[in-house]
Amino acid sequence: MGDKLYLVSYDMQAKEIKKYCFRECGKILIGDVKIVELIFLPCNTNDCPFFEKQIKTLPITFNGIEYKNVYIRKLKELKNME
Repeated sequence: MGDKLYLVSYDMQAKEIKKYCFRECGKILIGDVKIVELIFLPCNTNDCPFFEKQIKTLPITFNGIEYKNVYIRKLKELKNME
């Protein structure tokens, strides 16, 4: 069983994920999780400097590992010029 898993909505925050998760941090996990027809990218970084808020959601299994502590995160929004 895994410890914690954080999910970020690619549908809602693609620009932020590309900048923060892929370019600046690089710790995003490969794969995706679908919840209610939205695609979420997983991460297991507890101390993300880019997250604004998070809410706990239901447990999931990702890559064969069951995670009981799962959170949906909202990243800080990018300004239009970034």
